[in-house]
Amino acid sequence: MTSSKRLTGQQYLSILACVLLTAMVSIYTMTTYMKGPLNGNFDHYLMQADRWGMPEDIKQRGATPLYLDEWNSGWDGQFYYYIANDLLGHKDTPKHIDADAYRYQRVGIPVLSKILSLALFQDWVSPFIYYLTHFLLILLGTAVAARFFIKEGVPAYWIIPWAVGMGTQITLLNGLPDGAADALLIIGMISAYQKKYGIYALAITFACLSREAYVAFPALFFGAQVLERLIKRKSIKPVPELLVMLFPLVVFVAWHTYIRLHFTMTPAEQGTSILGVPFLNLLTHMIAGLQGHYPKMGSGWDSYMAGTGLVLFTILLAWTIWTIAKTRPVQSVLQGNIVSNTTVAFTLTLCLLYLCFGETVIWNFTGYMKAGGLFLFCIPFIAAINGRRPHAATFVLAMGITAFFCWQGWLLRVDQPTIKYKFDVQCHHLKIDTGSTCREHFVWSGDELAGLVGTVQNGNRVAAQGLTPSGFISFGPYIELPKGRYRVELTISGDGSDLGYTDIIGINSRDTAVTLSKQPLTAGDDVKIQTVLDVDESFIRNLEVRTWYQSGNLSLKSLSVERLAN
Repeated sequence: MTSSKRLTGQQYLSILACVLLTAMVSIYTMTTYMKGPLNGNFDHYLMQADRWGMPEDIKQRGATPLYLDEWNSGWDGQFYYYIANDLLGHKDTPKHIDADAYRYQRVGIPVLSKILSLALFQDWVSPFIYYLTHFLLILLGTAVAARFFIKEGVPAYWIIPWAVGMGTQITLLNGLPDGAADALLIIGMISAYQKKYGIYALAITFACLSREAYVAFPALFFGAQVLERLIKRKSIKPVPELLVMLFPLVVFVAWHTYIRLHFTMTPAEQGTSILGVPFLNLLTHMIAGLQGHYPKMGSGWDSYMAGTGLVLFTILLAWTIWTIAKTRPVQSVLQGNIVSNTTVAFTLTLCLLYLCFGETVIWNFTGYMKAGGLFLFCIPFIAAINGRRPHAATFVLAMGITAFFCWQGWLLRVDQPTIKYKFDVQCHHLKIDTGSTCREHFVWSGDELAGLVGTVQNGNRVAAQGLTPSGFISFGPYIELPKGRYRVELTISGDGSDLGYTDIIGINSRDTAVTLSKQPLTAGDDVKIQTVLDVDESFIRNLEVRTWYQSGNLSLKSLSVERLAN
């Protein structure tokens, strides 16, 4: 342990560089996200969905949902934000949360957000203060870890894969507690190693109240301390020190007792499909993805990316377990290295737990990487507290994993078109309403549709021979079709022998992606490619009309979806 060393000016600059890099990546990501999908409305970063409604207090502040349709549920950050303005769940907040007991167990970051709002003389937690809380905690965790690494002879840049990784950044971007919880855990683990038990107790308490799985660390640490004292000293004294270590566990149990009494059920009763048979979901999703048929996802490129992501996640787990094995844990236990033993046991517990991830977590990279991102810190931390310096080649591996998931997250979440909702031209509804006598007719002009290739010109999406690569010139609009009959009409103009094709896909009531139609693109002026769909099931959601451009000159003018009489 070399924590007594004084840092040089250059070392302080290294710490500052890590913090500034993290801040710049976070700000640039949020700025791009706000200008794109959020259409300039910062408050919508929480991905609020109208299907849940909003707590009355927040609604009166002028807050509005991002998603207005009934099937889109948004994301979890909205619920934790609502909790920040109703910490004990005494108002109407639980009515607007998908799983109230499960969400309320993660009250840690909402409490800190409330404290920050009071410190800034605010009478409520605004979306900005909630974001600022996460942002500051991640920067603090980055600074503390960088400083620790330097003192232990490990380069400060080893904290970068965790700090700028998608596991941390995606939770900051959408208000989930995972990244900030990681930061608190990192501060707590380092404080335990440095025997700063007051800071340890405070940081670990909020970490456990932000991610329930992290209670394993204080439980293992307290148990190891008691055993070590009884075996070596035949006494648990000094008692005050042990009481400080016990504090996080007492608070955790007390809060969960309150949740059980207040919501009449435990969080575990609401957390369905999070865990399953070891390896089952990991391997089935990985194999399906590498074959181009990832569950709940269209076939092709996106499926291959998802499968590759699970391969990298598996490599990260294997690398973590290998790092643990190299510490010679049995010998370390005999030597009584309490913090090292606790960290190794805790990290191994998480690895084994994550191998049991269920479909809810595995189906999307945001689920498993916001959990697995912590290992990018644990690997160099375990090496440092055992007197080893990680090899430079392993840092390249860490950055490779980080770069892939950042790229994937950027493409699928950040660099996306503006989320807009269109009212139909006949009934002035937002969605198909089969209870109405009016027949809805939605129309999108070419420039209102998202696309991966081509440009927007005069309201159309345009591709030119020799200038535009092959690819999807349009996709979307992701609407839900209840049971009934519909006409889908794509209007194009083009010339060429092989313009491409258009297909229609969606998610059926069994949560399976299905292809409903596929037709070649026909050359000519104002060609209308019509498809009549008979939806026999209860509904088709995420309806997507994709247009693949192959060659020639193509102008996509409009897309319409019209409900017909049965």
